[in-house]
Amino acid sequence: MYKILLVDDNSSIQKTYQSLLEAHGFMVAIASSPQEGLLFLKEEQDPMVIITDIKFPSGIDGFEFIRQVKNMYPNHEVVVISGYATMDLAIEAIRLDASDFIPKPCEINLLLVAIKRASKKIEMRQTIKEYTDSLEYIIQKRTDEIKRMEGQLVQAAKLSAMGELAASVCHELRQPLCGIMGFSYLAERELDEDSPARPYLRMLDEQCERMKQIIENLRAFSRQSDTTMELININDALEGAISLFRHQLRNRGIELEVDLSADLPLVLGNKTKLQQVFVNLISNARDALDARNGHKQKKISIRCEADEENKNVQVWVMDNGIGIDESIQPRIFDSFFTTKSVEQGTGLGLSIARTIVSDHNGEINFSSRPGEGTSFVVKVPAHRG
Repeated sequence: MYKILLVDDNSSIQKTYQSLLEAHGFMVAIASSPQEGLLFLKEEQDPMVIITDIKFPSGIDGFEFIRQVKNMYPNHEVVVISGYATMDLAIEAIRLDASDFIPKPCEINLLLVAIKRASKKIEMRQTIKEYTDSLEYIIQKRTDEIKRMEGQLVQAAKLSAMGELAASVCHELRQPLCGIMGFSYLAERELDEDSPARPYLRMLDEQCERMKQIIENLRAFSRQSDTTMELININDALEGAISLFRHQLRNRGIELEVDLSADLPLVLGNKTKLQQVFVNLISNARDALDARNGHKQKKISIRCEADEENKNVQVWVMDNGIGIDESIQPRIFDSFFTTKSVEQGTGLGLSIARTIVSDHNGEINFSSRPGEGTSFVVKVPAHRG
C-alpha cells in the first residue's frame, strides 16, 4: 500500500480526507500548497500517490505542480480533485499524465477507486522496469559470452601457430644438443680417471640432460590440438611446468617452494592442457615478483593436495609480489585484458587457464592484496571409477 500526499489549502478538506483514508489503512501526509508538497517530495524516495487540487490562492497552480512532479519524480502518480470540474481542466490534467480527475466534493469510494487505479500504474511501471533490467542483463551476458568465444577463437589460431613454431624449434635444438652430448661422452672416454676435466664434463652432462627435459616439456606444451582425456596424476603436469622455470627463477633471485602430496587421487584430464594452466600461473607470479621493489625475499610457493574428502585435487600457486589492484580484480580473467606491456603479454593467459579448468569440470579462483601478493587455486575433481 503506497503512501499518499494530499495537497489542498482547505484545512477542513484536509482533515476529512485524511481521516477517511487513514480509516482505510493508508498513510497520509498533508501539504497546504504545491510548494510545500514539492519540499515534502524531496525527502521521499519510494513511489507514492499524490492527490492535489488545481486552484491555489498564491504561488504555482495545480497544473504546474503536476508538471514539476512528473518531471522530477516520474514514478509518482497524481490524482486531481477540483471544485472547478470543467472539460478543459480535465483534458489538461490528463494531458499532463494525471491518473484521474475527480470533481469536488467526491465520495470516498470514488476516491478509493482512483487511488487503486494509480497504484496499479505504479506497480505496472515497476514490473516493466524489472523485465527491462532482466532483459538487459541477459543481452549483456550473451554479448560478453560471444566476445569471450571470439577471443578464444583468436587465441586458438595463435596457439596453433605458436605450437608449430615451438615444435620446429624443439626439432632444431635436439640435433645440436645430441651432438654436444655425444662429443662430451667421447671426450670423457679419452680422459684419465683422475683428470681434473672430468668434473666439468659431468656438469656439462647434467646441464645437457636438463636442456633435454626442457625441450621435451616444450614439445608436449606445443601439442595444443591434443584434447585426449586420460587418468593422470596432476603432479606430473605440475612438475613439467615447474621444470621450465626452476633455473630461471633461481637466476632472478626468486625462492621456489614446492610441496606436492604423494598419494593423490587420479584426475580425468589432459596433462598438456593442465601444464599450460600451471605455466601461465607461475609465469604471472614471476612477473609480479619482478615488478616488486624492496629487499624482502621474493618467493613462489606451489602446493598440491587432495581435499579432506578426496573429492578434488587442489593446486595453489602463491607469490608475495605486487598483488592485483582491487579495481581490476573483476576483469583479470577477461580475454585480452592485461596490465603488462605489449612485449610481456597479450592478456590471454588467465582467460585460457579458466577455459581449460572449466573443460576439466573444475574451477580456478584467486585472492590478492595489493602490495602483499596473490594466491591462485585450481580445483579439479578426482576421478571416481
